[in-house]
Amino acid sequence: MADKSNPSFIVRSSKTTDRRPELCWMNIGVEKLKKAAKLDGAEYYFHCHVGDEDFNYCLNARQLLETFKDKKVRIKRSRGRDAYSFYIEYGTGELVHSLSECHLHEEENTICKLKREKNGKIEKTKTLEEIFSESKLEKAMTWHERKLLAKLIAKTAIFATAEDFEEDKRRAKHPHIRRKHAHEKRGWKGSEYLDDNTYPNAQMKAMAAKRYNLAPRGYTTCHIWEQTCYDTRYHTCIANLVLLPSAIASLSDFDKQIQDILKFRAWELFKWSPSGKRVPKPSHYPVNWVDFTPKQKKTKKEKSFK
Repeated sequence: MADKSNPSFIVRSSKTTDRRPELCWMNIGVEKLKKAAKLDGAEYYFHCHVGDEDFNYCLNARQLLETFKDKKVRIKRSRGRDAYSFYIEYGTGELVHSLSECHLHEEENTICKLKREKNGKIEKTKTLEEIFSESKLEKAMTWHERKLLAKLIAKTAIFATAEDFEEDKRRAKHPHIRRKHAHEKRGWKGSEYLDDNTYPNAQMKAMAAKRYNLAPRGYTTCHIWEQTCYDTRYHTCIANLVLLPSAIASLSDFDKQIQDILKFRAWELFKWSPSGKRVPKPSHYPVNWVDFTPKQKKTKKEKSFK
């Protein structure tokens, strides 16, 4: 096995193609390959992980660069930089130029053949530590800051009214519609219609116009109870919906304390929850919620009695 004095020159792939499952897609930064080629004896390493098997290959960086110059290799933009783009047949180590031409010009389409490594394994690249925004925010926010956030929700959230819920007969406005999952396409699936968030959003915007004479810009419709959007009984249930400023709307998905606030507010307004059970009042529940109902203009007669 060659000396890995430059282990950073490694290309890894586990992404096989649908049309040719024995091929893995690869790309090498043009400038990075030039840098490796300037180093005496530097080798470029290729690691394919397919299923439970590792395929390790290598080739001299200078030789690889010269081959790429001689043969037409597609250059595409990757992460803001130019990169050579090609495929590797992980069983043989052959580099392939174009997937679309594989069945027409097999020999012409082959760029070169890599050397199979027989001893040892390619060293692991450095793994970046993962951090999660929810837990980071949870640790960072003090009790006082969280109370301020709750007040912000109370001052900006737009709910429907109990009257709107009664008009919908206390159920989903469109009982055949639910949110689609990531792997599903929008449209009919059997007796269900799969939606993104179009119907609840239109429903809440129409309510705001009718009830409050508002056209909320920069607002997003959110579901109050998590995961209920995937159920036809709750996706367009107006008691399960709230309009929030887009900048803070994701809090309804990821922050449990904000979720608890919204749930109790919905219970206050509609006396409803998906389970039918009473919702407990959170300790950090804000007192003053904004009322978006248009204020009635006083008549001259009303003013005279004042």
